[in-house]
This record gives sequence, structure tokens and C-alpha cells, in this order.
Amino acid sequence: MATPIPDNRAAFSLEELIEATGAIVRAGEHGAVSGVATDSRADVAGKLFVALTGDRFDGHDFVADVVRRGAHGVVVSRDVEVPGLASVLRVGDTLGALGGVARFHRRSWGKCVVAVGGSAGKTTTKGAIAALLEAAMPGAVHAERGNLNNLVGAPMVLLGLRDEHGVGVVELGTNQRGEIQRLAGIAEADVAVLTLVAIEHSEGIGDIDAIEAEEGALFDALGAAGTAVGNSDDERVERRLRASPAVQAIRYGSAAPAEYRVVGRKALDLHRAQVEIARPRGGPVRVETRLLGASGALALAGGLAVAERVVGEPLPMSVIERAVAQLG
Repeated sequence: MATPIPDNRAAFSLEELIEATGAIVRAGEHGAVSGVATDSRADVAGKLFVALTGDRFDGHDFVADVVRRGAHGVVVSRDVEVPGLASVLRVGDTLGALGGVARFHRRSWGKCVVAVGGSAGKTTTKGAIAALLEAAMPGAVHAERGNLNNLVGAPMVLLGLRDEHGVGVVELGTNQRGEIQRLAGIAEADVAVLTLVAIEHSEGIGDIDAIEAEEGALFDALGAAGTAVGNSDDERVERRLRASPAVQAIRYGSAAPAEYRVVGRKALDLHRAQVEIARPRGGPVRVETRLLGASGALALAGGLAVAERVVGEPLPMSVIERAVAQLG
């Protein structure tokens, strides 16, 4: 089952929406919206409805309905009947407009975003990062369960960022060339994590070198002030770490040169494992976890690397244990 799109109450004035999308606008009676929706079946009252199109659906078919149900504005790419006095924003590409609105919101919010990419292990690593940060910064972390990682899901996650959040964690996925570059341009991550480069969606991207270039675009998008975090057990990730424009690079893995290194791992039973992770400061981390196998241990090591980078200091064992208890 697909992960449900989360609700949001991201507020925009009509002028901000024009700036975010470059739309041609027919102004309505409402000068602002309080949320963005892409599903016509959702609560659209007071919101901006973005009419996305796909192979088997067209959001334009539902514009009249969402306006009658209280939408304050609609984003469209062709002429449609719009009853009442809702604002109409006409753009060339509604999917691109959604990304523009999410990027505008992310910039206005202005705090730390962690973006997680890679051919495998993204969702588990994202979960570890979010759990560790939440344990260290209760109530200040925004992340969504599941794999909302495409050009619809990731923007909708970013639109959930609120003033009380100090950090947002978002997953970025791909099945075609250029998608990571587009997503990275929307998320504008401060910390980017690359878990693995392997054969994935090769029909839409190409061979392993093309996949490396696609996934590596996450690091390429970082500025000098950003932080690149990668699984250095993977030689392609390691190559991308060295090439990143970010001044700071943090490695995790099972061998040197990883600063966050899995030095011990054993199964306790069918559902639990014991993992030991060496880290640069704060002493070794020894925990029992429901994240199993090498991939689970690496997700914990990567999560710890990111959490300590964001918090700026080693996490106490009590915080780590509280977080790990929520995983798996």
C-alpha cells in the first residue's frame, strides 16, 4: 500500500505563490491559502489545490469539485471551469509548481534539512536519523513514516515543516535521470546522506555509472557549508564523498576510513541484534536493536553520524537507547 500523503497547513499569500511558481494569476476573493493539497479527496478547505496529471489520472477533472468544497486557490496547466471566486494560478507544469511552492516554504522556514538518498536503505536510515534526533530534540523534528520520496511525496513532506520544528528529515528517491537533481534543488539540504550506489531502476536511468551520477547529484547540490554523509564501505559512495563541494564529509561503515564504524554485530535471536559502533567522540555505542543484519547496523551508524552532526555534540547513551527502542 502506498504511503498516504500527509496533511499540512503551510500558509502562503497570493503574492508568495506567484513568486514561488511564476504563475499567471486570476485573483479570487481570498488573498491567501493555509495548506497545499494534491489529492482531491482530501480536506481542501482554505487550501491551494495543485492539479497534477499522470498516466491514469488528471487533477484538472476535479478542480470544480475542490473549489465548491472550499479550496481558496487552484494551480492548473490548462483551461478548466473554476466556479466561484477562487484564485487560479496558471503554470506550464503543475508538478514543477508544487516543487516551487515546497522550496519557497523550505526557504521561508529556514532551518536544517537532512536529505537521505541512495539505491537501498533510505527509509531505514531516515528512520534512524529521525528517531535519534527526536530523542535528542523532543518535539523539534519533522519526518514522515514510509517512503514519500518522489517529486510529489518529498515536496509534501517539506510543506509539513512548522515553526516549532528545528530540523526536517526527508527521503529522496529516483527512477529516472535528473530526478535527484530536481529533488535536491527543492530540499536544499544542509546535510545529505548517501547510503549505497547499486543497480536500481536501471530501465529509467541506465548502467551503474549512470546510477552513480544520478544518486551522486545529492552531494553535488550541497554548498560548501553543507555536510556530506556517506557509507564509505561502498567505493562509489566514497568517490562521491571526495568529489562533493561540501567542506565537511562524514563517513560511516564497517572499516576505515569511517569515523562512525560498526565494530561488532551479532544476532541475539530472530528479532534482535547487538551492535557496537565506534565514534569520534563520546565513547563506543553498544545497543540492542530490532534493526537486523549489516544493513540495520549501517543504518544506525549513519543515523548516529547525522544526529551528532546536527546536535553538535556526542549523544548520551540514554538518548541513543531511547531512540533505538523505537526502531524496527
